[in-house]
Amino acid sequence: MIRTIPLILALAAFVPVAAQEAAKPANRLARSASPYLLQHAHNPVDWYPWGPEAFERAKKENKPIFLSVGYAACHWCHVMEKESFSDASIAALMNDAFVCVKVDREERPDVDAVYMAALQSFSGGGGWPMNMILMPDGRPFFGMTYMPPRDKDGDEGFATLIARVRAAWRDNRAELERDASNLATAARRLAAAEAGLFRRGPVRKDLAAHTLQELADQFDPNYGGFGSTSRQPKAPKFPEPSILMFLWEMAENPAVLGDASKAMQAHEMALTTMDNIARGGIRDHLAGGIHRYSTDRYWTVPHFEKMLYDNALWLTVTATAFARTGDPRWQAEVQDTVTFLKTTMTQLQGGFDSSLDADTEGQEGLTYLWTKSEVTEAVEGMADADLFLWVYGVKLPPNFENRDHILAIAERWPSLTEENKLTEPEIRTRLVPIRQKLLEIRNRRKQPFKDDKCLTSWNGLAIGGLADAARLAKNPEALKLAESAARFLLDRHVRSSGLAHVSRGDVISPDGPFLEDYAYFVDGLLKLHAASGDTKWLEEGRKLAIEMIDHFEDKKNGGFFETVEGSTDLFVRPRNWFDSALPSPAGIATLVLIELAERTKDERFAAAARRSVDAASGYFTTSPDSVLSFVRAAAKLQAKPALAAEAGSKPESATSDDSKPARKKPKPVKAAIAGETPVEVVAGKSVIVTVNLVINDGYHTYANPPTDDSAKPTELRLDESASGPVRLLGVEYPEGKPKQLSSTGLEPVAVYEKEAALKARLEVPVDTPAGKISIVLVVDYQVCTDQFCLPPAKERIPVELKVTRP
Repeated sequence: MIRTIPLILALAAFVPVAAQEAAKPANRLARSASPYLLQHAHNPVDWYPWGPEAFERAKKENKPIFLSVGYAACHWCHVMEKESFSDASIAALMNDAFVCVKVDREERPDVDAVYMAALQSFSGGGGWPMNMILMPDGRPFFGMTYMPPRDKDGDEGFATLIARVRAAWRDNRAELERDASNLATAARRLAAAEAGLFRRGPVRKDLAAHTLQELADQFDPNYGGFGSTSRQPKAPKFPEPSILMFLWEMAENPAVLGDASKAMQAHEMALTTMDNIARGGIRDHLAGGIHRYSTDRYWTVPHFEKMLYDNALWLTVTATAFARTGDPRWQAEVQDTVTFLKTTMTQLQGGFDSSLDADTEGQEGLTYLWTKSEVTEAVEGMADADLFLWVYGVKLPPNFENRDHILAIAERWPSLTEENKLTEPEIRTRLVPIRQKLLEIRNRRKQPFKDDKCLTSWNGLAIGGLADAARLAKNPEALKLAESAARFLLDRHVRSSGLAHVSRGDVISPDGPFLEDYAYFVDGLLKLHAASGDTKWLEEGRKLAIEMIDHFEDKKNGGFFETVEGSTDLFVRPRNWFDSALPSPAGIATLVLIELAERTKDERFAAAARRSVDAASGYFTTSPDSVLSFVRAAAKLQAKPALAAEAGSKPESATSDDSKPARKKPKPVKAAIAGETPVEVVAGKSVIVTVNLVINDGYHTYANPPTDDSAKPTELRLDESASGPVRLLGVEYPEGKPKQLSSTGLEPVAVYEKEAALKARLEVPVDTPAGKISIVLVVDYQVCTDQFCLPPAKERIPVELKVTRP
């Protein structure tokens, strides 16, 4: 039996191929145009690209397939390439045991989506490199991310795993067949989003306010962002542009929220997050643009890769911030990002490159790091040198591995302006010559590898971001770049067979098209029309939107698939509701259809948008913060009754009759306080408050503590912002029941079934006056069946305490 391997978050860099690598024998990947596949072209592994040849050989030789998916800016992908795939002895084991297939996830997002669903069903998490082991027909039976090459400190290495898989293939084929059938079923349900379709229903009137509260529960009020908190300061934190755009839209539409104070809350959440990103090390203070994500709560230490889509979306949110606030620093931020895209990412023919690596010469962040002496020597004798060292934290201890400095603005701007008796614009202006000199020095260093393929989808986002910069931040340079890129895609990537997904130089890949190409490009064209006033961009977007509906819409259920109708090389046709680093393509498709319906008065666009919102509505109650593009679309329909339903019909979702509330499907988990309320507590003493979970038959949640590293444990916590002086001292969790689940591997995991009692010990400070206090307890959980899991959810439980004096 094969156990689950703990997952490692794996997003970052590339180690360039050394000159001596080119002298090694080439494998089949040498014929690829993908920079990522070319990085593996001289491995001793007998790699195949994705395609029928590999599967036919696996069937003929009766071997499993080893599928490895990654991308050119992925740090752990390249660690595994160096440690395992370049190792002749491990390669020999792989070649003997498997037919080996390597995939660039950016070229084949559909392959990545389907097998990532399998990995998540198998282990509860995901990352890259994503390594899956498949039956010759493509059904997966095992998966993991990065593994060290050999056993170390009690952890199993890749070589040992290969031997175990080979033995299981020889001796326990029937078990592997059963695992493959179960895992393929679970992956099919997850990749096709069956759970969401099953639970869909009318759109609640308070959807926007409900979603804002979900985000507020996750918000870091001190440093902004959603994820890392004082309890988990080293959890990674992403810029989350989909969240920021939702917040800005809500800030401008208090009527949608039903409360002006909630609109101000959205404004402050967006601005706090962006302030801290713009000051942090995740932001490149010399060349402009942002890195991939922060490894800490404070936005100080990034993973250093730079992705086109991150910077495209950053343009949109910073241009929006300028339009909403009038603060010139956001206009300056827009200009810096435009400059980065123009000088570093723009191709000669007008398109944009995909990414810059995090590593240089095998060391993460090497290009971007400084020692104190390097900076001090570089700025010596320059005016305001001391001010620069102070502002950018060089006078403080190193902030990267106790050795180097990542340039970041070390204090909040009000402190800097007060201490230096200068305004923020004055400080920025005075430090420009020093920044320029340091950038000149940095540009003479070895530079990160660049992935120079041109993706239609990401270029569409760049066009949209640049158009927003032109319209909202009054940046004419951005408009020229956007128009040039749009002409390039229309000239090179628009074909009679559909949009090309990717090109590199003169080579256009046959892969695709994919929904993301249409959705993001149409969005960019509509924004370009808004910025320029040129109707040709609107007309091109309209034509592509019609193709998008024809080739990608789910004619039965509504919404959109990721792949074109008739795709046959995967065991499921995937769809994706969820916003992550990239917004949901289906969600963006829905938003652009609403805009087209408004601009063209064409009912087919409005009808397709309504069907799409309905298809996604199953997530609006349990996890609306995971489908923000759809929440934005639903809010737009609610605000525009003429679009919300066909003429003559009643818009049930947007304006349903309060006297006839929509019937809701029962939740699989219910949470309630045990015993009577209010709960009596003596000031200065602690009290136990028990929360009972009732879990429907056929469902379970994961126990706390978890027995599987990737399972999301059931957690009871106190909402401190809504609970005054009360403190949570600890929680007593019941023991979980071991259970064998096909969706989480072959080892038992601890779960809660039927019911579970979570006991919170609360303390009221000794100086608390007698009376009643309202608090809120929150239960975070993920509910699953034996085959698949629903998205993570939470229950907020108001509790009243009656305080007495000792």
